[in-house]
Amino acid sequence: MTVSFIPPNVFPHVHEVATSLLESAVAQAHGRETIPDIWYRLGRGEYQLWMAFEDEDTPLGALVTRLEEYPNARMLNYLYVGGDDMASWHQEMLDILERFAKDNDCAGMEIIGRKGWERFMKKFGWETKHIVCEKFFTDKEKEDVAA
Repeated sequence: MTVSFIPPNVFPHVHEVATSLLESAVAQAHGRETIPDIWYRLGRGEYQLWMAFEDEDTPLGALVTRLEEYPNARMLNYLYVGGDDMASWHQEMLDILERFAKDNDCAGMEIIGRKGWERFMKKFGWETKHIVCEKFFTDKEKEDVAA
């Protein structure tokens, strides 16, 4: 199992499969964004693309994130996630995203999504607030990254 950040120069190689993995999640947005909108924002660096692979030829999942700038905090926001057998790769994805968030001075991570995320994310230490699942980093966790 490998979880990777997908840089823009690799987009042409993963575009088709990542699109197919993300389509159902994007459909849940009820027209707020389309797949072309997401690829546009990925290309501009506004969003980040992550993928999970069983092996180098077998993609299992895709996730789109955004570094969300609030007036007093930065959060890593899960925007869209899709794929097969998410339970097998999501913990590794969370670990990598948490490191990315901390490296980018985020106060935590958040998902604003369907009610089903509440049950799934609770297993990973997340709390649901107004159908927003969030995890804030402790000062100790931030210190560990700086060391």
